[in-house]
Amino acid sequence: RRTVFRRALRIVTLCTLATAAFALVPNRDEEGNFLLGVVDNQWRFWALFLVSVIGLGLFWLLLRRGRKAPQRFAGLLLAGVVGFSFFYGSVHISIAKYGQWQHDLEYPQRTWGEVSELNALLPDDGFYRLDAYECYNNMGIWLDRSCINCFHSTVAPHILEFYPTVGVTRDVNSKPELDLYALRGLLSVRYTIVPKEEVDSFEESAMSCWKLTDTTEHYALYENEAFVPMGFTYEYYITEEEFGAIPEDDRANILMKAMLLTEEQIAAAPAALQPLPEDTLDARSYEDYLDDCAARRTNAVTTFTATRTGFTAEADLEEENLVFFSVPYDDGFSATVNGEEAEIWKVDNGLMAVLAPAGYSEIVFTYRTPGFAPACAVTAAAWGVYAVYAVALWRRRRLTAR
Repeated sequence: RRTVFRRALRIVTLCTLATAAFALVPNRDEEGNFLLGVVDNQWRFWALFLVSVIGLGLFWLLLRRGRKAPQRFAGLLLAGVVGFSFFYGSVHISIAKYGQWQHDLEYPQRTWGEVSELNALLPDDGFYRLDAYECYNNMGIWLDRSCINCFHSTVAPHILEFYPTVGVTRDVNSKPELDLYALRGLLSVRYTIVPKEEVDSFEESAMSCWKLTDTTEHYALYENEAFVPMGFTYEYYITEEEFGAIPEDDRANILMKAMLLTEEQIAAAPAALQPLPEDTLDARSYEDYLDDCAARRTNAVTTFTATRTGFTAEADLEEENLVFFSVPYDDGFSATVNGEEAEIWKVDNGLMAVLAPAGYSEIVFTYRTPGFAPACAVTAAAWGVYAVYAVALWRRRRLTAR
């Protein structure tokens, strides 16, 4: 056992010391200047390296002490792990978090501290999404409202498919640049929350459709006058080949004109959807976008309501067509149209649509976590097996005691 510990310690020590190469190899920056190492911050790297070496030294001391008092080794090891965890945590917070002190200083007041004031200004006259410009993360969650930075409290897998195709990086959250203005129309963004110190920057970059409506202690609230309600239809579709040839920054503009369909979907598409004309494909100006917003508003559903289990909508169509919803596609969704089960189409690289007939339609989307019901059944069965085992064990002990 002693040999195994020593061998493991040697291997870990060798691997730890080898990481020093990251800070010592010759390198050059983008301008060709000589640099030492490939790490972003030398002192931070060496501080963490030193902590690792201290941890190795501590374990070596515990091994030596454990040989002299084997009966105390477990207690010494536990004390070492707890103490070193506290030490490492302190170093990590000092290096990684204290630098954010000024940035996070007003976090409580600018998030939950201002929720009631912001919600008092935001109307409850229908569903819409928010955008948060240069704000702390998760403003939509604090306000309990849908936000394009985080659609909900989890990351839907297909939003990772959709966002990169329209020029948006998806990491901890999504922060589309202001020049992707058409994305706000596609995703039904009605208000943008802007910190007061960022108002000049926002107004310099934002399009003319954003108008200041109100302010709070720390924020300015802008309304999108080109707002498009959730749920609408199109007259045109675009193929994947055509869509792929468009620059990423212009793709949201095209998605305001036409629905992106696969070849298989095009074959099954209703007659109301026609190929996007070439001259329309090239119309990507801001004025064209405003015209597209007006067209989508004209073809919007009459009502849209978010529910605890999904959402419902009512549509009154002149002819059979696909009704588009900018909700991330998920296998857990099911849909009915006028009470009958309907197929959910995955369109626009990760969003949803459903086929509705001419005239009035009631559309209901319901979400159930995939695998949740079988998991509950397995859990219940496991508890049953455990109960039988516990009773059998109890009876066996009683018989043994007699």
